[in-house]
Amino acid sequence: MKIFSFYRFLAPIVGAAMLAAGPASASELREGQSVVTQLAPNASAVTYLVDRPDGYHVIVTVRTAHDANADVLHQPPVVRFSSRILPGQTIDVSMPDAAGPADTVLEITRRAERVAVETKHAVALVN
Repeated sequence: MKIFSFYRFLAPIVGAAMLAAGPASASELREGQSVVTQLAPNASAVTYLVDRPDGYHVIVTVRTAHDANADVLHQPPVVRFSSRILPGQTIDVSMPDAAGPADTVLEITRRAERVAVETKHAVALVN
């Protein structure tokens, strides 16, 4: 009995550590769960889902690297936006990457009652 309950306690911790250790390219978002996505070398996004009476709302917060030498007023801004997402809709979030021609795109798609979050690399458009 002790061994079973020990492994029952340990399995979620090991699973969470494995998810945190490796970058996931796609995942299903559930209410109360957040997904962190690296958009650029110095920027990441936290995405979560809220089920409200008027439908699903996706909230995305993007933050760039903290500047240890700057005071509070001169820190990089944090951007947060919220959008209601209907079945079949897709929301794309990206941030230009100065290091290369392609951006990382955070793609949020609602399929029926599921919301998927996936990272993709956009191809640079050339005129």
